[in-house]
Amino acid sequence: MSDKIKHFIIKDMDLRDPRDLKPDPDNPRINVQAVDRLVEIIQIHGFQVPVDIDEKDNIICGHTRIKAALALGIGLVAVNVRKGWTEGQKKSFRIAHNRAGEFSFWDFPKLKNNLIEIKKIGGSLNGTGFDAFARKKIIDPPDPPKSKEVSFTAKTKTFKCPQCSHEWEA
Repeated sequence: MSDKIKHFIIKDMDLRDPRDLKPDPDNPRINVQAVDRLVEIIQIHGFQVPVDIDEKDNIICGHTRIKAALALGIGLVAVNVRKGWTEGQKKSFRIAHNRAGEFSFWDFPKLKNNLIEIKKIGGSLNGTGFDAFARKKIIDPPDPPKSKEVSFTAKTKTFKCPQCSHEWEA
């Protein structure tokens, strides 16, 4: 295995008090609006995804999860301790981790079927991360607006270049 790859294998899983973890003040992700939604998801599913930290308990990835854990009063959270990472690796991984979800898109017919199935079998739609308004739009989308035929007569005007006398209509 190459030296580059061994840094990305989880070697040191541990538990930490979320109050002891230090957020990166330069974290470029704005996550305030996501905390309440994540709180709801964690209440339903539990704290399932470990937070990535360095040896000094600085958060690399998982800032929103820690805010949600603190809001819920969770005493210990799972962490992956990333030992020996450079500041460049930490910052690069933080951005890549947050950016990765933006590379994919929803297959809305399949998403709709999944949401309907969850509802049918008694699962929690609140645990999906979609609020009630978004779920309704996915499950029962509004009819597209009917197009109105509009007829108009385009009025054109002739323009003339004062330099070369070229004429055109617009």
